[in-house]
Amino acid sequence: MPNISSAELARRAYVSRQSMNMLLRTLDQRGLVQRATIPALGRVLPTTISPTGRELIERVSEEVDSLEHRMTAALTGAQVDALREALRSCQTQLGAASTPDQSTQ
Repeated sequence: MPNISSAELARRAYVSRQSMNMLLRTLDQRGLVQRATIPALGRVLPTTISPTGRELIERVSEEVDSLEHRMTAALTGAQVDALREALRSCQTQLGAASTPDQSTQ
C-alpha cells in the first residue's frame, strides 16, 4: 500500500488513529516503513513500506502460509471454504461498525 495515510491505515486495521500513529512510529524507528515529513496533500503524511519492511514481509509470508496450512489440514475443502466465508463476513461486520475509540474522531 504505497503512500497511504495513517488515518486510512487505522480504518483498515480497525484501530484508533492514535494507536496507528504509535505503531507507525515504532515501525519507522525499526526502519520497516518510511513516513513523509512534508504533507503530500493537505495535512496527510503518507507512509510506505521500506525495502527492509518488504524483505520482512517476504520472509514471514512463507511462515504464515505454513501456519494456515497446518491450521486447516484436518478440514475438508468445503470446511475451509466455509471458514474463509465466515471470516470475510466478520471482516465486513467490522468495517460496517467503527470501533469505540474511532467513533469520537
